[in-house]
Amino acid sequence: MKLTTSTLRKLIKEELQEARLPAWERPGYVPEPGLGPDDPVLDKREVQVRGYARMGIDQIKCRLVRDLAEMAKHAANGDFRRIGTSRLEILRLFLETLSENEALDSVDPFNAKDCQSGSEKQT
Repeated sequence: MKLTTSTLRKLIKEELQEARLPAWERPGYVPEPGLGPDDPVLDKREVQVRGYARMGIDQIKCRLVRDLAEMAKHAANGDFRRIGTSRLEILRLFLETLSENEALDSVDPFNAKDCQSGSEKQT
């Protein structure tokens, strides 16, 4: 079968449109048992942090844990300039997003120790 330029462009356009969808909305997606987007145990939803980016709930929690620990270290050393108001604003956005998505008081098995290493789990 010979591929024409227009056919190739159409295929690429379709693939890019599918890639922009969350994993559970992509054609052919088969969720692992117990890891669906609405599963209350492991919250793997991707949400929009207003004015920032799309992130998973677990990614937001990891960023909060790491950034707050780093800020506490700077504050303990008396280096308050290194904290910065822009970082505080981003943390406020993270907390707002968790609150809007009812993920602040969730009973998920989120382990903050996994975030200390600096490697966030990708969903």
